[in-house]
Amino acid sequence: MNGLKINQKILADSTSYFYETQIVELCPTTLKDARNTPQGIQIDLGGGHSWGCIYSRNRDRVIANKKDLAEFFKKKIDKKKGLEDRLKEGKSLLRVYENKNNGVLYVVEFKYAGSVDSLKDGKYTKFKSEYEFISVRDKNIPKGFYDNIDETFKVLNELVVSHL
Repeated sequence: MNGLKINQKILADSTSYFYETQIVELCPTTLKDARNTPQGIQIDLGGGHSWGCIYSRNRDRVIANKKDLAEFFKKKIDKKKGLEDRLKEGKSLLRVYENKNNGVLYVVEFKYAGSVDSLKDGKYTKFKSEYEFISVRDKNIPKGFYDNIDETFKVLNELVVSHL
């Protein structure tokens, strides 16, 4: 069924997005079963996950191979109204990272929180997500943060491939 195999490594979209700035949360697990339903292919998820209480996903919410990610990521970006404009205007940054404890992959938006003049630190720009601040001086974006969607996708793709 579409090249799917029992027990293959997959990444499942979480049902537990806690923050508005969270764009992607992909949890590593395995494919326990796949079945055709009137709503399309339904994937039953194996163990080793942290994706909430729903133990199955529609096929479009599971990354089972490299090419699944492009469409999935595009849908997630399209849901974030104005994101591309905010990135172009320097009003947002995207952070891509992996939680090393459980292998969960994230893309989080950090929004412009103001410019700061500090006697000690000079001028810098603050960006924040719901739970974290970063400072950017002279457009030196910290490692793991990106100011465009293409670069964000490239880095996320590398992480996804390392999990499959």
